[in-house]
Order: sequence, then C-alpha cells, then structure tokens
Amino acid sequence: MYLKLLFVACVVAVSYASRSPAEIRQWMLTKALDCTKGNFVSSKELQMMMNHQLPGTKNSDCYIACVFKKVEWLDEKGNYNIEATHKMADKEYADDATKMENAKKLFDHCKTVNDEAVTDGEAGCDRGHYLAKCLIDNAPKMGFDLSKY
Repeated sequence: MYLKLLFVACVVAVSYASRSPAEIRQWMLTKALDCTKGNFVSSKELQMMMNHQLPGTKNSDCYIACVFKKVEWLDEKGNYNIEATHKMADKEYADDATKMENAKKLFDHCKTVNDEAVTDGEAGCDRGHYLAKCLIDNAPKMGFDLSKY
C-alpha cells in the first residue's frame, strides 16, 4: 500500500518541493489511505507509476482521482480545482516567489484538463489521469525535478 501512495506523492510533490520527500510521503499517506479501497493497482501498474508513467487503467486512474479529491485538486464533480492548487502554492512557497510563480504556471498550464472529454461523468477518474499526465509531463519544464521523488 505504501508504494501505491508513493507514486501519487510524486505527482502531488510538484508543488511541495520545499518539503522533504519523506514529509510528502507521510502527508500523502494520511490523505490517501481511503483511496486504496476499491482501487486495486497491480504490481506492473505500480512499477509504471513508480517510473512516472501512467498505466491508464480504470483502477489506477480512479486511485489517482481519489487522491486528488482528498487534496482538493479535483472537486466533487471531478473537475480540476485550480483555485485550490494556487492556494497550496501560496502557502507552501510564501517565502520563495520564484517557486510560487513556477508552481502556479504549472497549475495554470494544466487547467485545460477541464476541457477534455470524459467518459466517467463526475467520478473524476479520466480527469485525474489527465491532470497527473499534465503535471508529470510539464513539471520538469517548470523547474521541478521529479527524479527526487
């Protein structure tokens, strides 16, 4: 279970780089424990996620969506909540304007996930996948090194 959470921690860690990886994993563990129920992820999928690759299965996408909902990055209707991500960036990077600006640029870049067609209504699984993909693909362009997580 801990390894399942590690992948999502890596994705969410993009905006929490000033925390240590251990602190991020612990924070995500407390937020994501409920997400393991009903969202079985195979060892192959887990390995893919550990390598910052998205399996794209319903269970892995729904697991990611569940975690994003727990941290309020997806709202109850399964839409990306950019205001929540900006609020987190403001709090986390209050003492580093550059990191705050880069995190917000990353989050702004990913707002297009709300324009993507979804097949799961308000569940958020599709949108969780789109958001995770956007964050993973674009974090390095904004100065965030995912290899540290």
